[in-house]
Amino acid sequence: MLEYKFTEEPDDFSTVYGALINREASCEGYSKAVKYIFDRLGIESYVVAGRATDSDGSSESHMWNIVKINGVYCQLDVTWDDPVKSKYRTYAYFNLTDEQINYDHSSWHFDYDCTSASQSYYVVSGLYYTSYSEADNEMLAQAVARQVDGGAETFEVRFSSAAAYSTARRVLIDEQNIYEVLYKAKKYGSVRNYSHTSLTYADSESTYIMTFFLNFE
Repeated sequence: MLEYKFTEEPDDFSTVYGALINREASCEGYSKAVKYIFDRLGIESYVVAGRATDSDGSSESHMWNIVKINGVYCQLDVTWDDPVKSKYRTYAYFNLTDEQINYDHSSWHFDYDCTSASQSYYVVSGLYYTSYSEADNEMLAQAVARQVDGGAETFEVRFSSAAAYSTARRVLIDEQNIYEVLYKAKKYGSVRNYSHTSLTYADSESTYIMTFFLNFE
């Protein structure tokens, strides 16, 4: 378990040692540790320095990574994906494009473009949509079943644009199709001890992500 720590003074928080041995690190320590691990696996990766803006509008210096996966350069911010204040895992910053990371990251430079979302967690997991309608309920249910069978208590769905996100919010939330999705998911999965008639959710208009928290019985 790694805990986020930061001070203005030089310390181990900004080092690989701090992250992997002391298990306490700043974003610099996180990103250096990620590169250290990738280097030993023979995976091309880089540490990127720039700025990041949180949900309150505060901007500060930040570090994250770019990694090359299956020939594709991807933006990866493990610090912001660390569930510091929550027990739930998130993948909002896992293998993004430049366009996606630029929602709240800025003032950075890299020699190559990250333009493909093909290695994104959401794409690989079947939880990424460029559009959404009731016809997609079956496919989403299958993806949800895989998540729950893998031990997840929550699942995230990402959309490619504001238009896709808005339509999906209407279909899944306003028209309550999410309950049909959960009902169908039980048909596909082996874990079924969760409610298909109630849940809680959170959404992010800046990243086009909907997060659903399951109620287990």
